[in-house]
Amino acid sequence: QITTVDLLWTTSSEQNSSHFLVERSADGRDFEVIGSVDAMGDRSIPTDYQFTDENPIRGMNYYRLRMFDLDGTSGYSNVVTALFEPDEVRIMVVPNPTRDRADIVMSSIYEDNLIVRITDGSGRLISTYLAPSGAQRIELPIEKLEAGSYTVQLVTQQGATFGRTRFVKQ
Repeated sequence: QITTVDLLWTTSSEQNSSHFLVERSADGRDFEVIGSVDAMGDRSIPTDYQFTDENPIRGMNYYRLRMFDLDGTSGYSNVVTALFEPDEVRIMVVPNPTRDRADIVMSSIYEDNLIVRITDGSGRLISTYLAPSGAQRIELPIEKLEAGSYTVQLVTQQGATFGRTRFVKQ
């Protein structure tokens, strides 16, 4: 069972680098520092770094680096995401709740076609379509859905459930 998220990054070169603060967020807006990694300082070659998040948030985790130089100046990296579902729940809908647009995000890639089934709160089948094989993010067609609670289920062509989750359309 997976219990951590490994973060890997590479600098192309470094000049007067001090350290990196690793920051995490549950919503992509409010970040907290979860660790620090010392930089190599001055290097003209690519340098690999690694940090392990020992306590990731269930669901979507947003990460960024704050890079500090020896003089105290700093800058931020781009934000990256990692889906963490330790109990083998393999899919989630983002954003949730949603209004006009949503995607299904999978924690692992399935290398064959998946059937996407959307059911309403009473279990009535609303929509079925084929998801492309090898995709990790699939657009969820919700434009025509009324406001309410729904279940989305991904099923293999052999009939096994790959993942199931609920979402709310506002």
